[in-house]
Amino acid sequence: MQNSKQNSFYKRSIIPFIIVAISATFYLYEFFLRVLPGVLSYEIMRDMKINAATLSMIGTSFYYGYISMQIPIGLLCDRFGPKKLLTASVATCSMATIVFAYSNSVLLSATARAIVGVASASAFIAPLTLATKWYDKKYFALITGMIQLLGCVGAICGGAPIAALTQHTSWRQSILWSAAIGGILTILYILIIKDSPNKEDNYKKQRSFTEELRKVKKVAANIQNWYTGIAVMCCWAPIAIFSELWGVPFLMDLQKIDSTAAASEAAWVWYGIALGSPIIGWLSDRISSRRIPIILCAIIGLVSATMLIYAHVESVITIETLLFFFGLSAASQPVTFGLIVDNNPNEIIGTAIGFNNMAAISGALLQVLVGILISTMWQGKMISGTPIYTIYEFKYAFAVIPCISLIAIFTSIFLIKETNCKKIEV
Repeated sequence: MQNSKQNSFYKRSIIPFIIVAISATFYLYEFFLRVLPGVLSYEIMRDMKINAATLSMIGTSFYYGYISMQIPIGLLCDRFGPKKLLTASVATCSMATIVFAYSNSVLLSATARAIVGVASASAFIAPLTLATKWYDKKYFALITGMIQLLGCVGAICGGAPIAALTQHTSWRQSILWSAAIGGILTILYILIIKDSPNKEDNYKKQRSFTEELRKVKKVAANIQNWYTGIAVMCCWAPIAIFSELWGVPFLMDLQKIDSTAAASEAAWVWYGIALGSPIIGWLSDRISSRRIPIILCAIIGLVSATMLIYAHVESVITIETLLFFFGLSAASQPVTFGLIVDNNPNEIIGTAIGFNNMAAISGALLQVLVGILISTMWQGKMISGTPIYTIYEFKYAFAVIPCISLIAIFTSIFLIKETNCKKIEV
């Protein structure tokens, strides 16, 4: 009775908002760190004397770490609670970023980025797990969209502002300033975050390895989790390829502009995701449909990406509009997490969310493929010993993006079952 009254008090106060919002700042920070190699691509290639394929390997190292930890982080979140994970993770991110800033070795740089990826694995899962504790399920897609919005803010802050800062200092100094932010967040998490409205610690129960493995098997046995995973991977892979790594160099050559101007334009992708994520999440809850928003966003992605890459667009306004809708197409990601919540029992939600987030980010591994295609088609243009890539190479390599959108459309129409935003008995 006392716990019930306590929960009611918390849910009527601003405390849930503060806790979930503060925890979600790690997702903002993680995105900020994630996009840095793309914004600083030519500076890093020049300083380290590497090409597109090697830069892709360094950039993709983040995702190897990130993806490998999604299921374990889900299990750890279910077992120990989000607060401990968030605090340890953001501190690790900060330290690994310092190593990356000082590194002159490709191997050490890739290792540091992989550690950042491992530590960042809780950035999305932990706030979502907190949301399930502090808010009613009916708000889940909307809250997921709001957290996604913060990630976009982080990507925007890691774009033009970092490019402009680097023009007045060095790329290494810019990254060192980025590492300092993690120290501030660590202190905030220790002081503010609370795992649950209940007084008792729900995360002290020790579970056997067999029980944890049973949860993973239960998530993997649900075929709808796999179909949802394909949809969310195809939703995010184009963003990872374009906006997180190769979009700035593409826009630089397309319009013959510098990196700061290109990063400012590339930010329109993140504006689209930021605005669209809460709206699409709200729309899904409003119309009681998960499939319709996913299908709609996939079609928008196909059309906008194809026009942006192949339509020979020159107008700045048109390019920014296409970039905005390209970003908007990824706003269906929160809806896929709504599907995951609908299709899985409460006791494995953390693990299921980790599974879906792993699927989402696995599309980023295609960065390596695109980097190899760009290097393979390279026309030999160099400035000060640094390879320079042109529209010819980008258009060839970016053919991957429309193909991904077609897979998303097929999966959403023919394989994913509608839940009508209701819990499905499994």
